[in-house]
Amino acid sequence: MTTRSSRIGGTSPETRRIQALLKKASLPSGVRGFELRFGEDATGDPAVWVSFLLEPDYSTAPPSIHALTEFGRRIRKAIRDDGSDRIPYVDFKETPTKVA
Repeated sequence: MTTRSSRIGGTSPETRRIQALLKKASLPSGVRGFELRFGEDATGDPAVWVSFLLEPDYSTAPPSIHALTEFGRRIRKAIRDDGSDRIPYVDFKETPTKVA
């Protein structure tokens, strides 16, 4: 069973749209959920950071890494296609046994 977690930096309509978009995404096997952060990137542009939370024993074999890379591309595109003016940054990180 997939547990979804998110940290939202506000309740604006844009924040709710991005959260809903991610909740509708079909997460790859071994991805437990996500966290969101909103702010400005190093150049001062508005940005959203999406961290997908991986099972502690997620495979690092090339096919698994390729699947995550493609998933990240689809998420970035979906956020841009949704009309967000934020630059989407996507990363993946291992989670502890339980997701809060």
